[in-house]
Formats: sequence, structure tokens, C-alpha cells
Amino acid sequence: MTHDHFEVNECQGLYNGGLPWVVYSNDGGLTWLPDSSEHPSLVAEGSAISPSQDADTPFWIDRNKCAPAIAVDRATDNVYVAFYARSSPSQSNADIYISRSPNEGESFPSDTANLVQLTDLMLTGVPGDGVGPDQVMPSIAIDDCGGVNLVFYDNRHDPDRGDQNPYYDVYFVRISNYGTGNQSIQQFRLTPRSFLPTQQGAFLGDYHHLASAPPTPTVPMVPLYPTYITPDGLNRSCYMHRIQVVCGGESLLALSDVDRDGVVQEKDVHAFEEAYQLGDCAADLDGDDEVSEFDAQIFTEVYSAAADGP
Repeated sequence: MTHDHFEVNECQGLYNGGLPWVVYSNDGGLTWLPDSSEHPSLVAEGSAISPSQDADTPFWIDRNKCAPAIAVDRATDNVYVAFYARSSPSQSNADIYISRSPNEGESFPSDTANLVQLTDLMLTGVPGDGVGPDQVMPSIAIDDCGGVNLVFYDNRHDPDRGDQNPYYDVYFVRISNYGTGNQSIQQFRLTPRSFLPTQQGAFLGDYHHLASAPPTPTVPMVPLYPTYITPDGLNRSCYMHRIQVVCGGESLLALSDVDRDGVVQEKDVHAFEEAYQLGDCAADLDGDDEVSEFDAQIFTEVYSAAADGP
């Protein structure tokens, strides 16, 4: 999977409007399709999505425009490509898009069953305006429950959403029942507090990743492992979370791991109670920027599921 973001004379502009496109191999990598005589397999072909432009996302991080990432559902062989783009050329609001191929990468239909835009309304409950908030640089993984999982940078907590003091967070999102009328989204703020890049032009997007592992006979929960690096002054720290999915119930056990040590245990109850009383973002489990009784309900339900699990 590649992306042509350079304007060359013979192409008369950006290929595929600057959107990602896909090449694939069905012989173990000996040959790649489509070949040079064919049109490539286009992502979101015919859609209204416009490519992002320099400086229209936080802090000039457009050096990898659209920043496409790819994952395959091992149960169905469906191919998913996640990328960021603008929904309108007149706006600088960048959102995450996920394009699915139901035929092993041969095509990527643009209908709502296969192309999903994570809008600001879906993520924050408030429609975005012309300047954001922005979600950029996605990583993607498909878990063994069929969920579509993403990790990305998000500036929803930046007070002015500008480049003067650009604050970022790393968010995790899981989509269940992708592209259906029963589609649902769960999200989790991974960073305990927003951070500032150490310098303008920082290579955001190089330093986070997401992997999924299968369940085991003794632990029938699906683990996900998002990792990321955030700067703290001149220092940088690497973090890894373990998020466990209960298939069917679709609960994220990481929501009850309040102290983020990778284990759900009784001290998380005390950590949540303290954060809840202080109104700290560590207790904002539903990601709506408000600590409320709904967060307490989520913690109780998810902690109980973890305590009752193997």
C-alpha cells in the first residue's frame, strides 16, 4: 500500500486526488497487483474526500499526507485502510477515515457499509468547525472479535487548536459492527494529560503502533497492545497499554485499569474514586471531557467483568 503525494508533470497533478491507493500480492510477494499497465486499487474512489494540505493539521505534521495504515481481518480476509483527510476543501478539519475492501483488496467501495468517517460529532458529541478538532496519523488493527481498532493523535483538548502551543493526546477507538446500522464506537484517552511536541515539525506518527493478539484457552479475552511515545520536556517516554476485549459483551477492560499498570485489581478502585472526586481526566472513561455518574457506571460494569473473568 502506497501513496503518491508529489505532483509530476506526466501525471498532471496528484494521483487519486492525493488519497491512498493499494497494491497487493497473492503469491507471497513475488508479484504485485495491479501492475504498471493497470489502474491501481483506489481507496474511497468517487468519494467527496479531499486530500489534506500542508499546515492544515496540527503543527505542520503533514509530511506523510494522509498517513495510510493497513490491516487485514484474519477471519474474513477483508482489508482495511485507515488514513486522515479533510471532508471539504474549504476546511482544515482533518478526520480519520477507514476504507474496507470486501474482496481481499481488489476494490474499495465508497458506500457507507465500507467507508466510515470518524466525525467530530461521533467522537466528541459536538460537530467540528473549520479548524478542528483534528484526528491524524492512525494505526489500525482488527481483533479476533471482528472489532476495528485505531490509535491516533487528537488535539480536542488544545484550548485554541492552533500551532502556537499545540497540545496533543493519543486516543484509542474501537468500532463494533463496522458499517452497519448497529455500529458502535468506544474510545479511551491513552495519555493521562495532553503533551506539547518538543519542536515544530516533530515526526508525529512515527512513534505509535497497535497490535492485536488472539485469545488463549485459559484467557478467552482478546488483548490489544497500543504503544506510543510522548515527550516530557527534553525527555521522551514510551508507554504500552494492554486493552482486553470481552467478545459479545464488547467491553474494554482497560477502562478499569485506572493506574495503567496493565493489571485490573483492587487498587484501581481507589485510584478511580480519587480521580472521580477530583474531577480528573483519569476518571473520564466515556471520553466526553466531563467526569460524571456515567463514568462511575462504566467503571463499575467493566471492573466487575474483569473481576469475574479468568
